[in-house]
Amino acid sequence: MDPAFAEIVAAWRGALWGWAPTMALGVLLCTLLLALRERLARAWPLVVGVALAIGLGFVWSQAALTDDAAITLRYSDHVLRGLGPVWNVGQRVEGITNFGWMLLQVALGLCGMRLEHAALLLSLLGYLLLVGAVLLVERTLDPKAPPLATALIAVQIVVTAFGTTGLESDAAAGLVVLGAALILRASRPRDALLAGLCFAWSGLFHLDHLLAGALAGGWLLLRHRAMGPEDRRSLLAYGLGLLPYPLVHGWKVWYYGVWLPNTFWAKSGDLWYPSQGLVYELVQALSSNHWLLLPTVLAWPWLARGRERALALWALVFAVGWHLYLMKVGGDFMTGRFLIPLIPWTLIAGARTASLLTARSVPAGLLVAVLLGLGTRGVSLFPPGGMSWYLADENTVYPLVSVFPPVVDHHGFRQGLFFHRVFVERDLHPILATTGIGWVGFYSDLEVVDLVGLTEPEIAALPIHRRGKPGHEKNPSFEWLDARGVDFIRWYQPSRPWDPLQRADFEGDGDRWWVWRYDPELMEQIHARVPEIKILRPRAWIRQNAVRSPGKDREDALQRLEAMDHYYFSMVPEEAPLRERIVARIDHLWPP
Repeated sequence: MDPAFAEIVAAWRGALWGWAPTMALGVLLCTLLLALRERLARAWPLVVGVALAIGLGFVWSQAALTDDAAITLRYSDHVLRGLGPVWNVGQRVEGITNFGWMLLQVALGLCGMRLEHAALLLSLLGYLLLVGAVLLVERTLDPKAPPLATALIAVQIVVTAFGTTGLESDAAAGLVVLGAALILRASRPRDALLAGLCFAWSGLFHLDHLLAGALAGGWLLLRHRAMGPEDRRSLLAYGLGLLPYPLVHGWKVWYYGVWLPNTFWAKSGDLWYPSQGLVYELVQALSSNHWLLLPTVLAWPWLARGRERALALWALVFAVGWHLYLMKVGGDFMTGRFLIPLIPWTLIAGARTASLLTARSVPAGLLVAVLLGLGTRGVSLFPPGGMSWYLADENTVYPLVSVFPPVVDHHGFRQGLFFHRVFVERDLHPILATTGIGWVGFYSDLEVVDLVGLTEPEIAALPIHRRGKPGHEKNPSFEWLDARGVDFIRWYQPSRPWDPLQRADFEGDGDRWWVWRYDPELMEQIHARVPEIKILRPRAWIRQNAVRSPGKDREDALQRLEAMDHYYFSMVPEEAPLRERIVARIDHLWPP
């Protein structure tokens, strides 16, 4: 058994005591709402309003703007500036998976809204859309039943987390639920048209949501298999609703020259990673307690009748297909994000099973309400800002500490602003290389190379030698970085003797940046015009250190010389005499 499984279970057990009061309150409220469902039939707006108010409080307490969101922001910014939907100007690479989300940001930017605010607003609207779509499903299925699923999803920890972040996760899931609700209600072609639009935009928000649209199309085909005139009109309307997706995708194929986003290859979407998929599933199942609701997911299609049964079967097939897809790709490094599309259906299945069972046996229905209550809110299994099992709670890594102006408490955010001030504003344009490219790239406005390949097709195409954090398993060679012209690099540690020489010291905190190769022209400009960054001059340091003490033995000395050739001597040919002195010193100490 994977050792991570035992660690996850242990973390869950440790979190249970702190979670217990929330679970107890959830059990009490769920059972009361179900037991008093007839008396409270008209009080559903109060229930939803209170849950939504509490949920919005959680949204604010978890407020964040993540680095991934900043990648999309840079694409949006380049579109608004007429540079095209690109990461680095002149390189047509689709390094995002949420092209439709970017289009909405651009639309708000054209209206004069600051892009960070546009991303936050869209995330909040996505949260409200998801809660509203679940409410629509519940009210459509049974107006007299208590809105248990709506109340629970409004406060669910992963759902409220993505009520900010600047990402599309809640909105894409909300469109899937809304599309299914429209098909459930569909009695006219207009409903089918709107359903198609929902599924098309959910796919534009994130490619994998096309699975839901394809299954919804199959659902409509089964419903309208008689193929009368009205049936044909509904199917045609659904197809018309889907048109935005092929139109936008066709334009992207023309513009980028490839069928799939570069992120698909960077994250090795063509490979299987079931071991990490199981880890991802287990973390979410335990931290939400939704594993308790698995029997209700299977019972709902059996208990339901008519169109509700069709919806339950669609949801079951969608869940199975989505889980298989997750097992293939291994999920994501953001905990819970990959399973947001299934959270509403798990809760709807639990709430509907509770209501349908209550009509047959009140105790059985109340038992299901208890299971629902035990999953209230959920709990994080991660220390703030930490990562375990290749997963992290990104809201604690990129917390939003101010909205006006937007400020994220993260070194990448601060370093992006710093680089823009000391480089771009002084007409210097070094090339940076790093992972976590979002905030550094968005604010610096410099050319930034992503070391894990999200925006670099050559890196994305590299083979994986060892599985690890999904989407962070590929790295370029030194030769590739040289050819790319990299000047500064983060997440790189030079060999110890040359550590002081390659270090770029500047104000701020967080990760260390290094000079990749010493470009004398650029470095002289930095020495003269950027006093905020301290970089050692190589010649004096080499004369003092490398000439006097070239290494521990001949082999070590030659390895150090090779490193110096790469960093300095190959960039400054006129320093050949200094190199010859080092070679002579090596030969003197350790004759060949």
